Amino acid sequence: MPNEVLVNTTRRIADPRWVVPRLGRLALAGGLSLGLLIIVFLVWSGPTLLPYLAGLMLAGALGWYWFQRPLLNLFTLIVSFIVIMGYEDGTQSSEVLWGLYYLAFLGHWFLTRGFLYQEGVIEGRMARVLLVFLILATASVGLTWLFGGSIRFYIGEWLSLSFFALYFPVREAVQRHRYGLTVVLAAMMLVITYVLLRNFVNYQQILIQANYAWQVTTGRTVVNASLLLIPLFGALLLYLHTKDTREKWFSAAVFAINLAGLVLSQTRGYWIAFAAASAVLMLVLPGRQRRQLISTGMISLIGLVGVAYLVLGDVFVLVATGILDRVLSIGSAATEDISLVNRWRETAVVMELVKQNPILGYGMGFQFGFWDLSYLPPFTHVTSFLHNAYVGLFFKFGLWGFLMVVYVWGAAMRSGVRSYRSSALPMRRRVFALAGFSVLAAYAVAAITSNPLYVNDSMFMIGCTMGVLGGIEAVRERGEVTQAAA
Repeated sequence: MPNEVLVNTTRRIADPRWVVPRLGRLALAGGLSLGLLIIVFLVWSGPTLLPYLAGLMLAGALGWYWFQRPLLNLFTLIVSFIVIMGYEDGTQSSEVLWGLYYLAFLGHWFLTRGFLYQEGVIEGRMARVLLVFLILATASVGLTWLFGGSIRFYIGEWLSLSFFALYFPVREAVQRHRYGLTVVLAAMMLVITYVLLRNFVNYQQILIQANYAWQVTTGRTVVNASLLLIPLFGALLLYLHTKDTREKWFSAAVFAINLAGLVLSQTRGYWIAFAAASAVLMLVLPGRQRRQLISTGMISLIGLVGVAYLVLGDVFVLVATGILDRVLSIGSAATEDISLVNRWRETAVVMELVKQNPILGYGMGFQFGFWDLSYLPPFTHVTSFLHNAYVGLFFKFGLWGFLMVVYVWGAAMRSGVRSYRSSALPMRRRVFALAGFSVLAAYAVAAITSNPLYVNDSMFMIGCTMGVLGGIEAVRERGEVTQAAA
């Protein structure tokens, strides 16, 4: 009998499913005890610190409450992203605090799922490839050091790329929680609504403060404009599929308002991206929705012009002239627009570096120089940011990084189409899946001249969008299994 007990005990100790959760709980208990001892020591040695420690303990208690509620925590993280969406010079204290919260969120999520709950955080090939890429991209600091890159730039680029990791908690929320999809989409829409309203206010200020006609024609609000692609495709596809009259009117209004925001941004790259992704939708949508898409596009443009004429009044002609000039310049921009010519020049310089090291890459934070024509006089501009995302992947991570990201991106888009065509999902989930596909398709086009991988707002929403697609796909697979069993 004692031998059997000893054998069973030995087996349990050797089983990681028994050991790992207990080690995790032991580590948490040890950390809590150590923290309490430190607090007692500080209070005993310095009574004046007591108010600050009380505030710290209150913040810790609130944090504990928040982190015990995954949906509330995820909703808060997404909405609070607003605090770092500006482009102020330098690092703001609010950005530092949000960054610490974000890292705590990711660390808590992965540690609890991996050690305490013993839950699978990587389900499927796409998730495994994405996790391996994130680990290797983080480890590329060795390449950064080897080739003399900037650690400061490495940290900034790593933060942007790390938003890919949002795929995992967002997918879990959509897959496992009844209201997970609603919570995630509501949080994303709150952020985008803030962007839209802020840009409209900024554009109004441009019109009010303009003293000359050219200031009106060239006025634009480009900050975070790429995020408007998300409600544009979501509202458009909901309009094409819903039969409820109120939903049609609501989705039409959302589409029109966000289309106006995208037009006023005068970002030709995202205009083309939206048009290209809409053309790709024509290949996926059934015949009836395809015809509706064409008619909706034409009606929207006509209606937008009419509303703009009523709202803008006397300055309508100037605004329309500026937008029309921007549209007509698309054809010649590749050879005549200085900003675009500059991007071709920087791409050519980086391609020469890629040819010298195509397999490993140079790591994040590595800088290059090119002859910048956008300044008078021109000078050699040294930077680590490349506008072409595809060449940039080769440049930073070599062939391995390029193939991994392209695979993950393609797999996410494929899951969106498959979910849309599945009968195991309700209409709205199918629509949101196709909207996610469209958003990623648009970003894939824009990435040729506007690299989203190292832009915080774009990458944050891309990570959330991929997570939504992954969660819907998991629900679809579960539903198809249930249908087959029935």
